[in-house]
Amino acid sequence: MSQHQRKRIADPEPPLPPDFPRIPNPDVDTDATNEVTEPYNRDDVKVPEQDNDAGFEPPD
Repeated sequence: MSQHQRKRIADPEPPLPPDFPRIPNPDVDTDATNEVTEPYNRDDVKVPEQDNDAGFEPPD
């Protein structure tokens, strides 16, 4: 692009009218959008027991 050419700024498309037919997406559950689950409290989360010696062999 030469120095004399300028990029044209695209005009944004107008928003769709409210009566525009929408195709429902089965992967998006729109009924559950108002439900908010609280994150787990850090004190309530239990770390699984781990054997620190599992799979470890000391060098000879």
